[in-house]
Amino acid sequence: MPINLDDMQDEDAACRFLENCLGAENLNCPHCGETKRIGRLEGKSTRKSTFKCYSCRKSFSLRAGTIFEGSHIPLHIWLQALYLTVASRGRLGAHNLERLLHVSLMSAWSLKRKIVHAVGWDLICPERDARDGNAGPPIRWPAVPEAPDGQRKRTVAQQRIENLRIASEIFDDADLVERFESAIVRLLAFSPRNGERPDHGPLGSLDLQGQFDLFMRADK
Repeated sequence: MPINLDDMQDEDAACRFLENCLGAENLNCPHCGETKRIGRLEGKSTRKSTFKCYSCRKSFSLRAGTIFEGSHIPLHIWLQALYLTVASRGRLGAHNLERLLHVSLMSAWSLKRKIVHAVGWDLICPERDARDGNAGPPIRWPAVPEAPDGQRKRTVAQQRIENLRIASEIFDDADLVERFESAIVRLLAFSPRNGERPDHGPLGSLDLQGQFDLFMRADK
């Protein structure tokens, strides 16, 4: 699966991308467990990626039962945060994610924390020092150049994609595509209700202050 930044540019693209990753055969109703009699709702007022189970007659979204459930953060921002975290091998902290994704500092911290918990350091940064949680020195992100005179100022969405393009050049990693694909699989398979990753066990129990210190270190 080649990395296509267009899959992360907006909510429509992100929903299509995640649906393709999940596969229609893997959709199941979170209410009754039905896997066959499921159809997409296409109404104009219907939220993106909403489905209906024709067994229990209830509707559900792509977010149901996943790490995205209950999150106010759009799916394409989740994907962008995942890409930046995996590409940087976890060296982009909350301050940089705040600036690159144009979200609040606490949203950036929460995103990285949840992504690391769901995906695992063994995939994000296999060489990480397990003793102190250090993935290496923090990244000093280069300034994104302003649009040339006479050109329209970039929108926030365009700035985000430009940041991802710069990241793909900075973090030129031969196995990035494979690691990013595996990270998406783990993120979709993660069960937020029991805190378990199907492939590598339950979450480690870091205390809140330890988590805060790990992800808020000086990376401005």
